[in-house]
Amino acid sequence: MTDSITIYPQKGKTVLYLLASLLLMAAGLFIFVYTEHFQNLAFVRIFLFGSSLLIRIIGGLGFLFFGAAVFKQSKFLLSSKPLLLVNQEGISDYSSPSALGLIPWEDIADVQLTDFSNQQFLSLVLKDEEPYLAKMNWMKKRLAKANQALVSSKADAAAPLIFISLSISKDDPEAIFRQVKDIYANYR
Repeated sequence: MTDSITIYPQKGKTVLYLLASLLLMAAGLFIFVYTEHFQNLAFVRIFLFGSSLLIRIIGGLGFLFFGAAVFKQSKFLLSSKPLLLVNQEGISDYSSPSALGLIPWEDIADVQLTDFSNQQFLSLVLKDEEPYLAKMNWMKKRLAKANQALVSSKADAAAPLIFISLSISKDDPEAIFRQVKDIYANYR
């Protein structure tokens, strides 16, 4: 058994996500700029009431959301930083813009593997959530609480606050989970 794990993003998956994000960002920009081309579509007339303002908002939000995804994937592609570092100090999460960095073992009540939206996450139940919520801005706080509420409605166990995405790792999430659980058992 090892005392540390370092998980890096898989470059092939990162490039694939980057290309998909670029395509969707361009689609958002196209919708924003060429709003008038979408006003007469039946779908738009029914669900968006043919409103050019709503079409522009959707296009703009798509551009911003997928632009942030392009930034995130580019950062992963160019960085040599791991997604996840697990050692005697705790779990260091660098998997997303909302990642909180080092979470010491003494702050972790449980480590879980959570299936959510066809993805697997290494999920952390914290002994005291308040210090970690205080580190988050209002948007990250709302997203963390919303994810926690969604997962807590599906499980009997305590609901995790922190979800570490393993989707761009080349390693098997279940194998990572077993290794993290072993290290957690040694240091908690």
